[in-house]
Amino acid sequence: MQTYITRKRFRQKGLDGNFNLPCGTVCPVSYDFIMSPDGRSICTTTSETAWEYFRENTDEGEKRQAMLDKLYVFYDHGDGKIWEDIDTSTLPPSANTYWKHLLRTMPTPQLTNLYFKRIGVI
Repeated sequence: MQTYITRKRFRQKGLDGNFNLPCGTVCPVSYDFIMSPDGRSICTTTSETAWEYFRENTDEGEKRQAMLDKLYVFYDHGDGKIWEDIDTSTLPPSANTYWKHLLRTMPTPQLTNLYFKRIGVI
């Protein structure tokens, strides 16, 4: 069973009401919805809420989140380097080209290469 884990306290409204989940709470996934331990739907796995408060509860998920956090800081300065590093020419016209989405959905080996190019050693 796929699970996600809160990476910081989630204290806000979700799909099925208000939640107050401490950091480190393990949440199951059902049909691409992150569920609370009591079975209520919080959000979808691809929502901005999921990206901000949750990560996959795997070693790879932890590694990816550590890289993403540092890359967000690096690219958040708006100096245009993100477009030097990501080739969007192969994406379909309807693709989501929001820079954080491109990083989040990048395959792990490609994300790791980009991380080492811009940040260095983990």
